[in-house]
Amino acid sequence: MWTLDDGRVERGVAEVDAAFCELLTQADRITDGEEARFNAAVGIRIDELQAYVLGGMTGRIADYSARAMKVARQALLDEWKFQVRSHRFRYQPVLTAAQQRNLEILKKDGVVCLDPIPETASDLWNKMWWERRLLRRQADRLPWGRCAMALDPHSPAGVMLQRTLRRVGVFELASAYLGCRMEFLYAALDHAHERQAWYKGCYADVGVDTSETAYMHLDADCDIVKAMLYLTDVKPENGAFRFVRGSHRWVRSPFLVALYKGFDCEQDAYFERAQNTLDYEGGYYRPRFHAADHRRELMCLPSSFRGSTHFGDDVIDGTPLSKRLLASEDVFVGSRGTFVLFHGAAGIHRGSQVSAGERWAIQIAFRASKQKSERPPRYVNERLASLRYQLRRLKHLAVNF
Repeated sequence: MWTLDDGRVERGVAEVDAAFCELLTQADRITDGEEARFNAAVGIRIDELQAYVLGGMTGRIADYSARAMKVARQALLDEWKFQVRSHRFRYQPVLTAAQQRNLEILKKDGVVCLDPIPETASDLWNKMWWERRLLRRQADRLPWGRCAMALDPHSPAGVMLQRTLRRVGVFELASAYLGCRMEFLYAALDHAHERQAWYKGCYADVGVDTSETAYMHLDADCDIVKAMLYLTDVKPENGAFRFVRGSHRWVRSPFLVALYKGFDCEQDAYFERAQNTLDYEGGYYRPRFHAADHRRELMCLPSSFRGSTHFGDDVIDGTPLSKRLLASEDVFVGSRGTFVLFHGAAGIHRGSQVSAGERWAIQIAFRASKQKSERPPRYVNERLASLRYQLRRLKHLAVNF
């Protein structure tokens, strides 16, 4: 049986991390050849580590690991390119005094509660009557599963949301935080309710209860900042958004975080999606930890490779780590219109775990723009996209009602 020396693997990971961190210190001096520099400094070390880890490994876990390593390599390359681009096109907007205070809180805690926008939340609620109806139906069809949908940016609610984000200065705040111009990436309407169980029972087959820290995770995206807008009043039992203060500044291995993202992304190659496309047929959102045969295969990996970006389910209740996470976790309760901006790419967070009632919210993502300046709106294209949305809605209503 192929056995791996954990110490050798840990040294290899440390070498990759050191080379990557050293490369990042050069980001402000690079004008071209980013990928070649990455391959010469970091890629070659990833190749050496991969050759050792996969050298004697066979079967499904070997294929799975190769896929994950490929994703990890690309993720680190993307972060390197992002840092180079950020230095090349440095963007620091002028902030108001209130925005500056929020920026300082965001830098310190990784999360900040912005001024509530209850009237906007009410208007959005009314404009999304069709989307809410679809999610209600989805919740009835698959009550245990996640219940969310992308909000069409050209729908009445999508247009209103983007206008509001610009009016209240969220783009400027997010841009000042990352130091580069940010643009709207997506918004998703989320309906969380007490029948959902997609995050429960990972290790029920061996008699282990769902962890108190279940679903704690980080997004592992280098150039994204997120926001959460409540459309209903939210108490702790309604699936309130939670964030571990300061966790965005915790020291982590860049390579291992990228590798965990790779394993999480590539599980679709081995597990079937449920009918809602958000969940897996087995009923749990991390199937490679839920399936006993996959858990056995995980033990073939070096111990440091057996993690996940969604690690909270694996933390044992009552341990020092569990106590530290729970003690530092802020619970964002509030009325309709509560608006939270957070660094989900690096900060530990969770939400949508309802023990009573329900929660309606919009999750919003901002992405670092690759453009030097804001792109002008294309009126004709936007009107056509809006028309397509209206036609799609009318078609659906005609067929289903």
